[in-house]
This record gives sequence, C-alpha cells and structure tokens, in this order.
Amino acid sequence: MTSALLPIDEPERLRALRGLQLLDTPAEEAFDRITLLASRLLNAPMAAISLVDSDRQWLKSRVGVDFSETPREFAFCANTILHPGLLVAHDTLCDPRFAANPLVLHAPYLRFYAGVPLIAAGGHAVGVLFVMDVRPRSFTAEQRELLANLGTMAAEVIQLRCARRELEAELLERREANEVNAAGELRDPLTGLPNRSGFQQLRGLIAGRSMEEHRSFSLLFLNINRFKVVNESLGHQAGDQLLCEVARRLRATVRSVDILSRLGADEFAIVLPNVWDPKELELISRSLHDAMKPAFQLEAQELRISLSIGASVFPGDTTDPQVLTE
Repeated sequence: MTSALLPIDEPERLRALRGLQLLDTPAEEAFDRITLLASRLLNAPMAAISLVDSDRQWLKSRVGVDFSETPREFAFCANTILHPGLLVAHDTLCDPRFAANPLVLHAPYLRFYAGVPLIAAGGHAVGVLFVMDVRPRSFTAEQRELLANLGTMAAEVIQLRCARRELEAELLERREANEVNAAGELRDPLTGLPNRSGFQQLRGLIAGRSMEEHRSFSLLFLNINRFKVVNESLGHQAGDQLLCEVARRLRATVRSVDILSRLGADEFAIVLPNVWDPKELELISRSLHDAMKPAFQLEAQELRISLSIGASVFPGDTTDPQVLTE
C-alpha cells in the first residue's frame, strides 16, 4: 500500500502537536471519559483518541482497541486529518482508501470506521476521535452529530490541558522568582553571606536539629577591632572593601559544614556543628586570627586588623540551643 498523504500544513501541524506535550503520556480520565462515551453512545465496540505523529499514530485513550500505536501509513486517521469534517467508511473492504490496509485484511479485521479531526490552536488537526467495528454498518446523521460534538469536547480538553500546563509553568516561574527574591532578602548584598534575618531563620533549623539528634554545636561571634576608625579615616568604600576581604578570608578558613553569617556592621557569626571541645574551639579561633594577619591593601594603603572572638557551646553553656543564637 502507498504511504499516507500529508496535510498541506504538515510542518506547522507537527509543531502544534509536539507543543501539546501529549505524545507518550499516561492515560488521563478526561480523555478516557470521552472515548467511553463515544463507544457507548455510538454503539461501537472500539473507540479511541489518536495523535498523528510524523511516522506513527499513537493512541492517547482507547476502548476495546488492543494496540497503542500503528505506523502512520496503516492509520485511517492519517486520511481523516487531510480534510475538515468527519470521515466515514461504512465498509472498508469496499472503500478504495482502506481496502488494502493490513488492519482490514488481517487482525483486527476492521470493517467500519468513523473519525473526526481534533483541531488544536492555530487550526491544525493534531489527532482524531474515532470509532470502529469489525462489521460493516450504517452511520446516521444523528450519530455523525454526536461524534462531531464529542470531537469538539476532546479538542477542548486538549486546549484546557495546555492552558493548565502553561498556568502551572507560569506559577512555577513566579514561585522560583519569589524564592530568589526571598533568598536575596536573607543575604548581605555586600559579602553574599546570610544576613541577620537569614541567620535568625537558620537558628530554628540549627536548634531543632541539635535537640532531635542530641548533638552539640558551638557558636563564634566575631567583631573587627577598630572598624569604625577605618571607615572614618579611609571612607566607607575602603570599609566595604575590608568587609569583603574579611568575609573571603573567614569563608576560606571555616569548614564547608560551618555556617558563616554577617550580622551587621563589623559583626560576623559562625556556627560550628559537632564542635564543643574548648581546645578545638581555641584552635579554630587561632586559625581565624591567623587568617587576618596578612596585611589588607585598601585604597593603596596597607592595613592590619585583628578580631575579637567570643564562643558559646550547646549544651555546655546552656540547655536551650536557641539561647546561643539570639
């Protein structure tokens, strides 16, 4: 038999079909309800909603049909999408379009077919709602109208599905944008570290996890000594440069599991999970002090700074971990 003829809008039709994102998707109740109605109202043992792809016909929904797809050249629906309106073959063996079709000459031995194109946005026929029988039969004007109306319903379901998918995508995009904005509100724009609000949100997580897992942690509070003098003598731009460099050195010194935050002005805080031994805390503090020893180059000037560091331990200093993060 010859290959299926192609609609004049075939490239655009295929783009519209792929844009629906329906091919090879699981069964959906909205489509299954329509095929079941078509089968019962038209007294047809077989009914289906097909999507006509470039080289195959794939069935999105089916009743009484054993196959889920066929080559396009075997598909009666490939002829249905060529013209608007219904296509009806009362007896396929007497219809030159289908008499040599393998689905007619061999199992399932189809002898009757009626299908209506499903028109997507843009006016392209992307698929077909059809009914079939293994016996030749008549198809009344009332039955034609019923099939046409059910086809309109199926096309509307497709459009509603697309609209819902687009809405969900838009909502997801908005939610992601809101999350990005929220994340920005919780970060210090100068150093990129969590700010005080971000640190306070982390507080609940830190405290809750510590209580649940019966684990200890330590908290270091750091201040840059004489930072106000730097701002007043060298200007705020130099002060900002100093803060960024201090944050960089602290980040390079702490472990990847530690949480470094800038609380404001010259204040920083570091959460140290699973650290509670005073000797270990002393070593960590010393390494932070050492990180500040190399001179800072600010506004063509060389500057040396130091830190003041305070430490608290849960549960050593308190049995309430949230107290450490107030």
